[in-house]
Amino acid sequence: MRRKSLTWVGWIALFFLAAWLRLNNLESTPIHADEATGAKILSQRIEGTGYNFDPKHYHGPFPSLVAESIARLSGETSWVDLSLFTLRLGSVIAGLLTVMSPLLWAKTVGVVPALAAAACLASSPLLVYYNRIYIHESWLLLFGIITLAALHRLYARKNLPMAIISGISIGLLFAIKESFVLSILAWAGSATLLLVIHRPKLRLHRLRPQSLTLVFLLVLASFCTSSYLYSDGFRNLQGIIDSCKTYIDYETAPGHEKKFSYYLHFLLWPKKTVGTLWTEITVFALAAIGLWRTGKERKSGSIGIFLATATLLHWILYSCIAYKTPWLMLLPWGHVCLLAGLAFYNYQTLSLTQRRSLLLLFIGSIGWQIVQSREATGTYANDERNPYAYVATSRDARKIPEWIQQIQALPEASIRQNNRIAVIGKQYWPLPWFLRDFREVEYHPIPNKSLADYSIVFALPEQNTACDARLDKSHDKFLKSLRSNVPVSIYLQKDLAKAWYQTNPQ
Repeated sequence: MRRKSLTWVGWIALFFLAAWLRLNNLESTPIHADEATGAKILSQRIEGTGYNFDPKHYHGPFPSLVAESIARLSGETSWVDLSLFTLRLGSVIAGLLTVMSPLLWAKTVGVVPALAAAACLASSPLLVYYNRIYIHESWLLLFGIITLAALHRLYARKNLPMAIISGISIGLLFAIKESFVLSILAWAGSATLLLVIHRPKLRLHRLRPQSLTLVFLLVLASFCTSSYLYSDGFRNLQGIIDSCKTYIDYETAPGHEKKFSYYLHFLLWPKKTVGTLWTEITVFALAAIGLWRTGKERKSGSIGIFLATATLLHWILYSCIAYKTPWLMLLPWGHVCLLAGLAFYNYQTLSLTQRRSLLLLFIGSIGWQIVQSREATGTYANDERNPYAYVATSRDARKIPEWIQQIQALPEASIRQNNRIAVIGKQYWPLPWFLRDFREVEYHPIPNKSLADYSIVFALPEQNTACDARLDKSHDKFLKSLRSNVPVSIYLQKDLAKAWYQTNPQ
């Protein structure tokens, strides 16, 4: 009884550790461009204008569906009302559930390995940082782990309810992000390897009609779940077709092309910046020990080999794609954390020296991860030297609303009937988030004929030359930054600029 109580104390402590790391100063980090895009999609739901899946951009509907419920519970019913806390809370919830997800494996691998895996998930700076941002990958990680547990139990028990649960989980993965197919391929490859290894022990009953029935139910449940979400509750059947078209039509934003070894360097290679040594290599070392510890066991060895192979295949598949961002590694790294927990499999069979060495490595690893997580989400949360702060929003962008308010408070602006603002270009996110309190804002891919009539014009780099030619005589130009390596030109009508200089001579 005492041991059971200590176990629950451990789970509760890990939950509060994960919550503290993910919720502390949640709104302090400026909104990311991808978050602002997602927030605009969410606003369509909460304002009642309807949701339509776009096969070219923005991924699946599930995260915005969850965020809609949170926003309504918070009383936020419009684009202007949305707060960063509400926007990000869904990702935090997904992160906390992910930390608890090793409970699904406790009966199979043991309580101690499950607790150790949960500790790795709770403290990982990669997971902590992106669980605090409104992106799809936090949910992809959660349902990826749930899907693995469901499929494992389906293989072991072969019953109808587990086939349906597995299918629903896979359907939710599809409704989160189209890249789930890479995980399906990785898991299929890993399962195939296990079948080859254990081929002499295969049983013919696994190929009986009952198994085919289970597979059919799994596929049917997956299709129905994803179709329901992509079609907005079957109100827009085109969404089902578009969910398939995304594999043909999807357009990636330029500027994210990186070399094959990017993810290895990002996660494992030690990087000394802003006083912190950034790396998660100690968890990788624990995962290697977990594979070694379980390799000789028939039951746990299969799980260890499966997780290790699936991790490798995930890394290969994602590395072969030129488009790379840090958050794409959340689900693959979740596999590593689960495997790291297996380092404590049959912990009591180790010698005293081995137990002490393993425990020392584990405590040091978790402690180091917590330090990195605090640094990554604290002082350096939006610092470009922080490896997790990818394409960070600039300080200039955060000051834009206050600056416009000061401009519009000038006497020269208050007597005008027209204080319109124009944004020229396409890659303007997260600018709309900062301009959402201003009514007369228009977005144009290219300059229009009446561009000189706008009080303020924002021009993205690709339209800079065209705007210079049209606004040279009517506006003064200010050079600012929107996000990392993305400058923005701000044009202010000359009379407003003159008044601004007089009140702000510096």
